[in-house]
Amino acid sequence: MIKSLLIMSEVKQEEKQHNSNKKDHTKIWAVVVLVISAIVFIPVGGVAVFESFFSNRDVPVFGTYQGKKIEYKQGSRFNNQLQTLRKSYENRGYNINAQAQFTIFQQAFQQSIQQIFFEEKIHESGWSVPKDAINRVIYPYFTDASGKYSVRLYNQTPESEKRELRESAEKSLVYSRYTDDVLGADIGLENERLYGTKISSKEAEFVTNLGKEKHAFTLIVWNASSIPDEEVIKYANDNKDKFIKYDYSAVTLDTKEEAETLLKQIQNNDVTFEDAVSERSGMQFIEESGKLASPYHYQLQLTIPQEEDLQSVLAINKGELSNVVQTQTGYSIFRKDGDAASPNFSDTDTFNVVSSYLKTNERGYIENYWINEARAGARVAFSEAETEDEENEGVAETEEEEEVKDYSVIKVPAFALNYANTSFFSGEPTDIQEITTLSTDKDALKTLFSLKKEQQSSPFVIGSNVIVAKCTGVEYDEEIDTSSYASQVSYVDARSSVSTLLASEDLDDQFYSTYFTYFLSGN
Repeated sequence: MIKSLLIMSEVKQEEKQHNSNKKDHTKIWAVVVLVISAIVFIPVGGVAVFESFFSNRDVPVFGTYQGKKIEYKQGSRFNNQLQTLRKSYENRGYNINAQAQFTIFQQAFQQSIQQIFFEEKIHESGWSVPKDAINRVIYPYFTDASGKYSVRLYNQTPESEKRELRESAEKSLVYSRYTDDVLGADIGLENERLYGTKISSKEAEFVTNLGKEKHAFTLIVWNASSIPDEEVIKYANDNKDKFIKYDYSAVTLDTKEEAETLLKQIQNNDVTFEDAVSERSGMQFIEESGKLASPYHYQLQLTIPQEEDLQSVLAINKGELSNVVQTQTGYSIFRKDGDAASPNFSDTDTFNVVSSYLKTNERGYIENYWINEARAGARVAFSEAETEDEENEGVAETEEEEEVKDYSVIKVPAFALNYANTSFFSGEPTDIQEITTLSTDKDALKTLFSLKKEQQSSPFVIGSNVIVAKCTGVEYDEEIDTSSYASQVSYVDARSSVSTLLASEDLDDQFYSTYFTYFLSGN
């Protein structure tokens, strides 16, 4: 029964796609429309994703919208949409694995919210679904092999099934009435869309023309994920105090009162420090033995955030206990077990500690080093790159001829300025690893597209790279195709409507916690 409705929906979408522009983004829109259209045809007697779930578990509630529960139980709005989505995925050849299952649940949750909202708005408008419209939707279910209406098939169908079929058709028409009126429909004359907010041809031309101008670049790229060893040693010698290594043990409790009581017990020999560690201490920044797991000075500064407390701990003598001090994770008592060790940067382990510290805590120091290198060497690097292009064009360098450089040269084909890679026109190449974060980096985009042809930029940072760019050309597309613009706008509006509903104060969203509790935790 419901299969006929789904087939009708798919045929309509295929016709829309056939009549629309063949660009990739238009194909994507057609798939989205198919999925959205499929959800409103609620299946009759659909099989549950987990049939046994309903017989031995309580009812999972994924949230409420406008006071209406979105719950996973037989016959519910949410479960019906789950079944329809699952069949839609299977019909399109998807394997329903754990990842696909999560996606289906997430989509069904979002679409349940949409359906509640759409039904409420249609009800407020005073519009009701005409009976003739329902008859047209369910008509194919009661046709024979020749396509003619069959009274026999109609009479043989149980009243309960006919009633549910009509309810399903009514929900689909309510959904399409709202989406057609607000977002428009991909049917009409030539490139005009029926219903929905109308779009000016000048708007379409303006937006798509934003992608008409394209710039090409040559990039000189320095990998700023680390610095040379000699620079690590230089930093270490300038900041020796950070890498003093201390020999302390600690015991930590949740409250100051508990820690002070324990301190008196240790001082009175009622309990040993070692027993306090093993029986009562939290283990957040110590090893099992009680020794500091992060013993360097810069680490101890993080463990004991108050400078006064830190100095009081550093002032105790070997074998002594500190007063109770507040740490990151509670209240601690420290015991000095040995003298502090000055750093030896020729030691591999100590060198690695400094190197790791720089990468984690001093990204600016590393970037500044490479910015200075780029500022000094960029002009020569561009000159050498251009010379090599001229001399070695079509000639592979031998291994002996290769020169080890601290930078790489990347040629970027022309692309349009497209912040966040909107779907209205193409953006930067996605296969160049060094600029994968460019689309959302406003400063970097401004730097690049402010360059005139053959102009060289100052060094700037993208991700973990320092880059100097030169604009090598500006191109203009001769013709801009605006035929798919209306469909793209409708797609963006549809996604925005989902985001808006998910951010609504009327929504109590418990999706992730419920899904984890019932389908991932094994409870």
